[in-house]
Parts: sequence; C-alpha cells; structure tokens
Amino acid sequence: MYGQTVELTADLTSYHPGLVVGVRGVTTAPVGMWARTYDRFVSVQFGPGIGNWDILWSSLRHVPAVPAAVLTADAKGATRP
Repeated sequence: MYGQTVELTADLTSYHPGLVVGVRGVTTAPVGMWARTYDRFVSVQFGPGIGNWDILWSSLRHVPAVPAAVLTADAKGATRP
C-alpha cells in the first residue's frame, strides 16, 4: 500500500495551489488525522513545495511501475509492444 506512485484525479487547489489534476505523488505511512482514522484516505507525499496530504483513494489513480527492461529498451530506441 505504501510506496505506490499515484496521480491526482481531482482538482484540490482549494486546499493547496499545487494540488492540480495530474500531479503525481507517492503513498506513505499514515501521517494526518484522516489517513490514521479512515481507510478511505491515504497519505500522499507530493513534490517539493506541496508536501504531504491525506487524499481520498477515489481521487487518485494508481500509476503502474515501468519494468527496468522496458526503460532500457526505450532508452535504446526500441518501441513498446
């Protein structure tokens, strides 16, 4: 559950100007009151200047990890299947 890369699917700029649709972050151990109390929330560490926020799972999209072999092939100019 922790250490997953996620992408924000909801505009939360009313809470912080950096919480725009598409911003990516990494899930962390529960930090805030909401993530510690309700399983509908998860703590997410976003980039510098945005910080750590408790976000509803329904406002996030999981970003699948790209296997190292694909990254290596892409670097050599190969195309993905």
